Amino acid sequence: MAALIVAVAALTACSKEEMGGDGLTFTTTVQMPAGGTKALDVHGVKTFAVGERIKVTCDDGSMTCTSEALTSADISADGKAAKFTFNFASAPTLSSGSIVTYEYPAAHSGLGGQDGTLDSLQSTYDYASCSPTVSVTGQLPTNITLANQYAILKLNLKNSDGSVDITDGVRQLTVTLGGQTVTVNRTPAEGPVYVAVPAASGTIVFYAAKGKDLYTKSVSQTLTAGHLYPVNLRMSIVEGALSGLFSVSASKKVYFSQGNLMAVFIGSSDPIYTPPTWKFADNQWGCVGNAAANNAITGTGTVSTGGAVDLFGWSATNYNTYGIDSSTYGQHYRGDFRDWGTNAISNGGNTANLWSTMSDTEWDYLKSHATWGMATVADVCGLIILPDNYSGTAITSGHGSGWNTNIINASSWASGYEAYGAVFLPAAGYRTRTTMFYDPSSVHDSDKRGYYWSSRSYEYGGNYGGYFVLFDITGFSSEYDSQGHIGKSVRLVRVAN
Repeated sequence: MAALIVAVAALTACSKEEMGGDGLTFTTTVQMPAGGTKALDVHGVKTFAVGERIKVTCDDGSMTCTSEALTSADISADGKAAKFTFNFASAPTLSSGSIVTYEYPAAHSGLGGQDGTLDSLQSTYDYASCSPTVSVTGQLPTNITLANQYAILKLNLKNSDGSVDITDGVRQLTVTLGGQTVTVNRTPAEGPVYVAVPAASGTIVFYAAKGKDLYTKSVSQTLTAGHLYPVNLRMSIVEGALSGLFSVSASKKVYFSQGNLMAVFIGSSDPIYTPPTWKFADNQWGCVGNAAANNAITGTGTVSTGGAVDLFGWSATNYNTYGIDSSTYGQHYRGDFRDWGTNAISNGGNTANLWSTMSDTEWDYLKSHATWGMATVADVCGLIILPDNYSGTAITSGHGSGWNTNIINASSWASGYEAYGAVFLPAAGYRTRTTMFYDPSSVHDSDKRGYYWSSRSYEYGGNYGGYFVLFDITGFSSEYDSQGHIGKSVRLVRVAN
């Protein structure tokens, strides 16, 4: 990637001090060196702009002062210099040797909240600072150098073979580098997408959401603060993933799979011993219910007919069947958890260990922080969960009208909800041996429930199972079950950061 060097330094001189009551006014001229200027434009040039402010912090961080807004009269040298005025309400100490910190622009509060536009980046995220020491008691330092703290990416995105530009349709972009993830939420518009990121070296992972599709690309690059990097990426679709980004802890975000997990058995032998092919349901409301092969499990990992199993007992290392078992003997479900996501999912990248099962604490965090509501989607009862920064059609949250709280047909779901990353979990019921309970095809609303495993095990009285979440017409709750033979649904996720 080519890099265009932008401002990495600024010179500040204190040109005037005035006492006013208990306050103090400083008029400070900030100069930019010949190699760069400040507020970034499309060419990577930075200049001061009318209305901008700078902030100074002193007295060991206990006192801050934001400058007056720049006027055109304050700016000189073609935008490479500007005079800032600070009006302190009370006089700062400014002891010799104490540290003061300058921050430009004053409105900066971190890398969150970016919208991908150049205007927003100029005013808030094109950030520089410095922390000089006071050399003369009662005076701000006469000369300082502002150093840019972030690198800036100017992104243009295409599909994997470069035939289609996807930049204009991207509504959300995440960039993970140096252990930090930066998220851009934008109204789809003509590109490029601008994003400020921390300086870092190593692997950079990009995810871009366009409609229901999620794209990704990983590159190895060193990013230096104060540089603008024009970046052209060819991104591949993340097979099997929905495009909604969900926070499942204060620091972890995930993308959900396109549907519930299924183990598909194909063959004519009776019983069928051939290991299954793993896949995600073709759509979010897809579930097997009381049909082959949920009702045809004959033993440990065997079924009596071809078909799909999508209700799994607890998955433990002692029995490598991932819960495809008709046994009700508790010891068959004893052992360390074996994640269903360790399997290669045929329509989810077809590579082992790409996906994982959420923990119970992650489910709890999601329940507490996301908007969710009971629904009937494409005539199937279940639960809608909305992603972070959702911008699609609104839902009625909660369970006030049971499965009628939100009634959405397949077409409306695709265009107004799924296209913005919304997740739907079907109320697929549960299985004991080969018998279904709360069959999703039941005509009675009270006979429909959804049970979804977490990754945390649970033991009681010599029986083994795990924690799970349950939803029905009365609400959405966390539960635990020591009866690992009870088959429940599995919805896998892919970690974004």
